[in-house]
Amino acid sequence: MAAPFVWTCHWCNEPIADDTGYITVDDTAALEATAAWERHEREEDEAAAARESRLAFTDMVKLRDVADKNPKIVWYPSHVACDPRRENPDYWIGVGRLRNLRDVLAVNDHLSTKRWTAHTDWPAFLLRTIGAAGDE
Repeated sequence: MAAPFVWTCHWCNEPIADDTGYITVDDTAALEATAAWERHEREEDEAAAARESRLAFTDMVKLRDVADKNPKIVWYPSHVACDPRRENPDYWIGVGRLRNLRDVLAVNDHLSTKRWTAHTDWPAFLLRTIGAAGDE
């Protein structure tokens, strides 16, 4: 059986016990990024309909520019006491719910139902944290 995942605080670099921390993301920023992207897509759809044409290569370049200007919102593990944003209503998941691969897959399934997670670095976060743990 694999050893449980040990989460390390982004701020103090110490392990996080089950009841002392979480992984967190600024979901307000992610929701704002989602809304901006959806507005942009509607505007592009309206412009394309007005031109009665399909998206051209130049339109795809514009979409890439929008994505580049909206970097992914970052997830990080933190002790409650260390988190500089602990007073803000960020989205968080207790590390006690993320101690093995099965736990992470269940949370991943849950997060896949939320549109705003597409504007976060969730896949990269998993590779950065879980992938690193697997290398040890």
